[in-house]
Amino acid sequence: MLYYSTSKFMELFVSFDVQLPSATRMLVTNYRWLLPVWFGGAVLLMVAKQYFVRENAINLTITFATTITMSVLSGQIVRMLYQPILGMSDKLNK
Repeated sequence: MLYYSTSKFMELFVSFDVQLPSATRMLVTNYRWLLPVWFGGAVLLMVAKQYFVRENAINLTITFATTITMSVLSGQIVRMLYQPILGMSDKLNK
């Protein structure tokens, strides 16, 4: 979902001709390979741990850590995409 919505945000930024923060600019220019690497890497980690980690405590810890990391990462990506729009609305309200 983030992969497809990022391109829509990119179109929106171009149409508004808005100055992007460096984090947002990096995400928008590299999302085609960056998002699949991050989220595909998480999937590969989950599959690989099923084959190589036999102890339940470690297995559950890896699952929990990966879930929390991907949740935080998703939230940060959404925040980076909305940051220019919220900045523009703050400038318009002044």
